Formats: sequence, C-alpha cells, structure tokens
Amino acid sequence: MLDSFNMHWLVGVIVAITLFLANMFGLGLAQHVVMPPAATATSSPVPSAEQNEATIPNPMPTSGDFGFSVSQNLVQCLGPDGTTTLPSSDPDSFQIVENLNTTGDSDGTSLIIEKDKNHVYLGCSVIPAADPATFTPINTSTGDFTGYLEDKNGVYFADNNGLYSPGTMTPTPFTTDTDHFQVLNGWEPADIAAFADSWSPGDPMPQDGFPNPQYAKDGSHIYVGSTTLAPADPATFTVVPGGNFGVSFGKDKNYVYIGDYLIPGVDPNSFVPVGPGQDIAGGYVKDVDNVYYLYLDDQGNWNSMIVAGADPATFVTVTSLLNPEQFDAQDTNHEYLNGVVVQ
Repeated sequence: MLDSFNMHWLVGVIVAITLFLANMFGLGLAQHVVMPPAATATSSPVPSAEQNEATIPNPMPTSGDFGFSVSQNLVQCLGPDGTTTLPSSDPDSFQIVENLNTTGDSDGTSLIIEKDKNHVYLGCSVIPAADPATFTPINTSTGDFTGYLEDKNGVYFADNNGLYSPGTMTPTPFTTDTDHFQVLNGWEPADIAAFADSWSPGDPMPQDGFPNPQYAKDGSHIYVGSTTLAPADPATFTVVPGGNFGVSFGKDKNYVYIGDYLIPGVDPNSFVPVGPGQDIAGGYVKDVDNVYYLYLDDQGNWNSMIVAGADPATFVTVTSLLNPEQFDAQDTNHEYLNGVVVQ
C-alpha cells in the first residue's frame, strides 16, 4: 500500500501530465472566467418643472395688457392675443425699455417696449432692425418719454395716436441722421411740471389727454411722429404752445401747422392760438386778418375754415355759464358756436 506521501506525489504527477496533454492537443478544460459587471448606463437627472423655469433677474410686473415669464430658458410674453415665446430671447439680459401703461383709457392697453442682448421687442413682437446694445428711449429734460427712440442705426417712433396705447413701431429707422436729430418738445413748461408731479406710468390717462410732444427734426426735415412734414423749413421751424387750445402748433417762415396739417391761409408772423371750441375736437386760432376754426373730421384728420365776419382784434373764446352749448366764442359783433355765428 502507498503511504500518504507517495499518494500525494502520485496525484500531483497525474494532474501535471493531464494539464500538459491538454495544452498540447487543445483539449479545453472548462474554465470559469469572471467578467466584470456590465457597465450601467448613466444619465443626468431630469430637471423638474420648477428647475426648468427661470426667473427674470429684475422681475417684470404685468403692465396693462402685457405680462412676462420665463420657461425653457426663453421669455414668454402674455399679450392681448395670448402667450407668445419671444424667439432667441435671453432671460438674463431681458428688460423693459419703455413702459407706459394707460389703464384709464377705454381699452386698458399700454405701450411696452423691451430688449435683451439679442433683440428689441414691441409688446410680443420682435423689431428686427433695431440694435439692442444701443437701443434707448429719448426723454425730455424732466425724464418724460417723447415717443422717440434711437440706436446706432437711426431714430424710431412709437406711434401713440394721441394716447400711449397699443403702439406700432416703424420696422426700420425713419431717419438715420442721429447727429442732428432733435425732439422739438411740444410740452409746455407748466404742463411738464404738472405731469411730473401728478402722473406716472400706470396712472389713468389724464382727462384732457397728454400734451403733444410730436414735432422733431434732423438736418434736412421736420417730422410729426415718423411722418415727414414735407413743406416745413427746418431752419425756421419752431413749436408754438397751444395755450388754452390744448394742442401745440408748429410754424416756419411760410406756414402754420397743427400735427401734420398745414392750416391754409394763416400768416405765421401774426398767428395766435385762441382757445378751444365747445366741440372737444375743435378750437380757434387767428392772425392779423382772420379767425379760423379748426376741427377733426370723422376720420380724425384736422380741417379748418375761416370764421365769417369775425373780428380778429376782439375775438376770444368764452364759456357761457347760463348755457354752455349756447356759444363758445365772441367778438364785438357776434357770438359763435363751433365757428358759426349764432347771434
């Protein structure tokens, strides 16, 4: 019998011979290969709805018909026609450039202009021609918005139609002569002080409307809003305060204007605004020879007529305390109502 030493030696020899033969003849002995565990796919956590929402650095309040929020890293504009995503907008640089809320007007609407590093916007629409880096409103010396804005490309006008209500912006600058552009402010000093003290954006519209800062000029032209006042002479053009009439006028060496309407026949050297008529859309002016009644037609355009028989030297507007609709002006000869003799 084999002792234990010899037995272990014999087993070792048999195992060695077996492994040698397996290597020589390709006989595979089952081997268990331990593979590393399969790589597990990883992904970033899906952000929650709250994480997807950004906050405009300077939170923008709702203004009239407009409000703003940010979703998916784009500014959302909530306007009269619903919610619009402002394309390529940048929430981090988004700001309101001009915000004139007229919640007191019949529509409860507002003029609102915004910009970010990529675009300038009017309400919920892009103004493609405007340069956001240099786009800024043109204000009066007291900080009141004139209706004009400018950038490196030129000057734009926000059309308010007499109110700061839903405006339209010219898609391109109406003048590129920024070096000579000047707003010929139609606001009378007393009106500026009164509005600065008593009115701010968001307040109801004043009962008598806003004074009209509507005239401007560059090196070649006079403008009413963004409309070129073709006959006007820039070298001699001045703004004439309307006084009790309530609307400022323009004049040059040749003509007198109200808005973009050239008042025919009026002598600019002796022109004087007189005052309002009984009709809220009308009033009187005069020169050395005649009295004129100005009125708005059904399309909102100014018209005029000579007040027949009126004496310019003594002609004044009045309010009849006994019967306000009886007459609105008088001279030494007659009483008048809306430009017509009544007595």
